[in-house]
Amino acid sequence: MKLRDLSELAARNLREAILRNSLTTLGVAVGVASLVAMLSLGVGLQTLASDRLTKSGLFDAIFVSSRRGFGGGPGGDGPRKPPADSTKDKPKENPKPLDEAARLQFAALPTSPTSTRKSASSPTFASTTTPTPPTSSASPNPPAP
Repeated sequence: MKLRDLSELAARNLREAILRNSLTTLGVAVGVASLVAMLSLGVGLQTLASDRLTKSGLFDAIFVSSRRGFGGGPGGDGPRKPPADSTKDKPKENPKPLDEAARLQFAALPTSPTSTRKSASSPTFASTTTPTPPTSSASPNPPAP
């Protein structure tokens, strides 16, 4: 068959089966449109997620460590041992005692109504009560701890 014969055959088939040709064309158009819509939706969502993660700042820093720290795997030497406590051998220092002005300020702090203060070193603070002024019978200098 020659090119002229093929083109006449194609034109005659298009004229005779109009419904079939139009439905086929409509199906191809709907398929292409759905592919374009899905691709654009995917690209848009990817861009949105990437922008939000970038703005959140979660991925601003990268931490790199060796495999040795994870223990047990190839190249690992087991779990890490805690560092030696450098404060274990040092003698504990006694805290400095309060001077007189600090003791007076400490004694003036409010306490809860249900607790009794035994010394200035163990106060109980109340968050809902209002402070009451000290009475004249109270000693301005509480006993030293």
